[in-house]
Amino acid sequence: MGITKSLVCATIATLLLQGISFGAWAEGEQICSSNQLAAIKTSLPANTELTASACKMLPNQPEVTLISYIFPNNGKQNDDMSLPTSLWRVELFSQGQVRYRFEEVIEEDASIHIGSSSIWLDTAPYLLAKGERAFGVRLDIGYGPSCADGYRSRFLHLFRKHNGTLQHIMNGAPTLHTYIRKGTPCSPEAIDLERGVSYIQVLPGMSNGLHDLRIVTKAKTETVEQDGSTQTSSQRTLSTTLRFNGHEYPLGEWDTLPSKEWWDN
Repeated sequence: MGITKSLVCATIATLLLQGISFGAWAEGEQICSSNQLAAIKTSLPANTELTASACKMLPNQPEVTLISYIFPNNGKQNDDMSLPTSLWRVELFSQGQVRYRFEEVIEEDASIHIGSSSIWLDTAPYLLAKGERAFGVRLDIGYGPSCADGYRSRFLHLFRKHNGTLQHIMNGAPTLHTYIRKGTPCSPEAIDLERGVSYIQVLPGMSNGLHDLRIVTKAKTETVEQDGSTQTSSQRTLSTTLRFNGHEYPLGEWDTLPSKEWWDN
């Protein structure tokens, strides 16, 4: 019996969607308690349910809880052609009150999919200056539907407390990418599919008062054969250095990631 196109498509779709749920592979749990959920829901519009939520104590400030959640934005759209949106919030909670809050609208399209485990709180020691520790929130909301060329996800957002606010100093660096380096999706031929996972290094150098950051990506390319079998064909390490400009760590052009504008071999 010949190999069907649907088998190859199913294999490609599976590989493209690997890692869609950050919570599925991250160690530990970040489940909000019933009291924390009750506190969150007091700030939501009536009859609104949470899409995703995560809660975690700050390791360097055990009296402070980091909370992040997403819920549907059911407000009136500008017109019938508007895309659905959700509201994403990041909060620092202590002594029964929200001390800091950041809020942003997420516009949902074919490349965005929000699930119950789409939020991961990253409290690694991002020591950006003496006495200055940032924290991260990763949004695993990127989506690669069947026959897509690839997708990006696990968008890392970094925050710091600054001048009485939560300053958003990194705006969603993608730390997971998958894309077809060679071949055509959903065609009965072999393809080369790359999957890269990134991590952050804090560098000794400083720009405008904060340490420079290097994003390092370990990428592996697998050849997917016509029968759906896979084998590793190559591996590479990619990196880029980000420098604080006084307001944020600008990401530049990463839309065609991994692009020459953002990554260096």
